Amino acid sequence: MASETDDDFDARRQKVHSAFVTSVTATGLNDEVVTGNSEDFFDSSSFPDHLKSIFFSTQTVPQAVLNFMPPCNVIAFLDFSRPPFLDFARLPTLPTPNESNFAIAADDESWFAATKTRLSQFFADRRTSTNWLHQAAIYDILLILIGVPIGIWAAYRVGGLLNTARIPQIVSAALYIYVFVFALFVFRVLFSYSRWVFPKVELDSELASPLRHRGIWGAILIGLVVSLLYDILNGRMFWN
Repeated sequence: MASETDDDFDARRQKVHSAFVTSVTATGLNDEVVTGNSEDFFDSSSFPDHLKSIFFSTQTVPQAVLNFMPPCNVIAFLDFSRPPFLDFARLPTLPTPNESNFAIAADDESWFAATKTRLSQFFADRRTSTNWLHQAAIYDILLILIGVPIGIWAAYRVGGLLNTARIPQIVSAALYIYVFVFALFVFRVLFSYSRWVFPKVELDSELASPLRHRGIWGAILIGLVVSLLYDILNGRMFWN
């Protein structure tokens, strides 16, 4: 503008320069929300120790400060929330809910393609090795391959006790059915627990890793495998 002084121009230029930054909004597990737009923000004392989610945007500050939407902009949301410790309100066959996503807007095709490739690779490289556990219908597959055999094995173990006791046949049959159904219920509990122990999206830090629970999960799994192998070996020895 013709009436604009050099100082006014420098101030306006600095305002525009400062507005084109990436805004970061971090939410802690206690729902505390903090916002920053520099690398120092991640090392600040206000940054949550335990993250629930984090949101990145290159459009927020320009819109707020300049009332201008950059033609090329990116937003990304990382959801670090875990499923409930034991979730009986949601069908286990459904995938684990997670809102992690990104969106790109651009008026330049090459910029859009390059940015999409980088972000897609970012999410792919950081996918956990247990991501399959959170897919749809994985519970049904594991139920057939693992849950039902465990139920049959549990009924077999109880059968050894029932054979030595004088119990009416109808009661014995009811106990077989109950033990089988209860074993399937325990399998569902372990499946829900496994999804909590191995989350879909996880921070690479000891604070976010339930190492103690993974030890408990491993001990439970080892105990089941050892008991099952013991019975299989005993059965083979008996048949021989």
